[in-house]
Amino acid sequence: MRAKVVLMARMNDRPNSFPYVAAEVKAGRILFPIEWASKDRRVTQYKQNDVMGFYARYHNNGVNQSKPVGTRVSEPLGRDPMSALTRFLQIDQDFERIQRGLAPINVPTDTKKTFRPERSLVDCVAKWEADLIAEGKKPRTVTDYVGRVKHLLRFFEGRTKMIDDVSDDDLRQFLVWTTKNIKQRKGAGGSFNNTQRNILRDVGILMRRNGVEMPLKTKFWPKEVPKAKRKYSVVSINEMLQAASGERSDRIHFTADDDKDLLLFLLNTGFRAQEAAHAQYKDIDFQRGTINVYNKPEFDWRPKDNESREKDIELSTRFLARMKNRKERLKGKSTDLIFPNRDGRPHKKMIRVIQRLVKRAGLDGKAGMHMIRKTFGTMVANKRGLELARIWLGHEDVQTTQDYLAADELSTKESRALTEEMFSGVGD
Repeated sequence: MRAKVVLMARMNDRPNSFPYVAAEVKAGRILFPIEWASKDRRVTQYKQNDVMGFYARYHNNGVNQSKPVGTRVSEPLGRDPMSALTRFLQIDQDFERIQRGLAPINVPTDTKKTFRPERSLVDCVAKWEADLIAEGKKPRTVTDYVGRVKHLLRFFEGRTKMIDDVSDDDLRQFLVWTTKNIKQRKGAGGSFNNTQRNILRDVGILMRRNGVEMPLKTKFWPKEVPKAKRKYSVVSINEMLQAASGERSDRIHFTADDDKDLLLFLLNTGFRAQEAAHAQYKDIDFQRGTINVYNKPEFDWRPKDNESREKDIELSTRFLARMKNRKERLKGKSTDLIFPNRDGRPHKKMIRVIQRLVKRAGLDGKAGMHMIRKTFGTMVANKRGLELARIWLGHEDVQTTQDYLAADELSTKESRALTEEMFSGVGD
């Protein structure tokens, strides 16, 4: 097969997934939509707005004088289809000429300035922030993404830096700078290596959105330090339920029944904290015995990725009865929140309920609502399979679900009892 230059488009398919897709040229233009068939043969069509940048991909035969001959090259062409096509056709023409033993005729004196206007890093970050807002990302998501990238702006403060000119050496020096100028967020857990990796990941997303390859390859990033997988055991959940009936102060808004209802709601649904805070009785289909997550425009709230679960979450008969009793006990309407605050608005401090139960139950470690979600995910995966756990947890990638699976988070008492049991048959 004759060696050739292939026109590729990098697509913004979803967060952290940016496939390269071959683009077709016909009648002097790039054809849209660009189609891509995934491994499962699902065909996706991408519009021009989905393109993060075009690339000319080829094995260098000398057409790219900045790269060694024989290496595989993905040369950025920019995001504009017309200018990208112009440059692609020039590369393709020179590539074929060199294959035939002829000299190239389209080599520019300064490729960067000729075929793509210089873009400052500051302008690119500002545009990314505006794009994220326009794409409907949540304020917290925008703040997190852009906030991490702005560390790189601080590193280059006082210097005008073009995004195309950020080199691997720049990023290596930037990593050294982060160790002295960035404080790890309290309660983040893990290692500062992971903080640095998160920053580099988002810098890479920014660069790819602007048609620029991430110059520092991932093999040179700080080594990832795996986070401990933690969840609650069923025994620990039961101890928390028993602790809910303990002595209470007048400042506590929730009753003992409220505490139990919330704990069991989180365990039976696997909802995220904000999903539970915005859950209404109408979200529960009592007849079919299911629940799902929905947009709540009355509270100006949307679920993660603006999506409900692909399949309704099935609820046990016992838990459905508990939710019916709660609705009747509180004389709730279908539009009422299941767990409101004192003002009838979404409860933003539910974590305090779990913290109180963990403390009263004498459980070890830091309390976390996410640990209950991981308990739910592990139970579903063990009994119903990993794919259903992925769907009910609302994950796009099964690898994320796999990362949720964890061994039981045992109390010291439980752990000691299991150790005694393991060695009980060993004689003196």
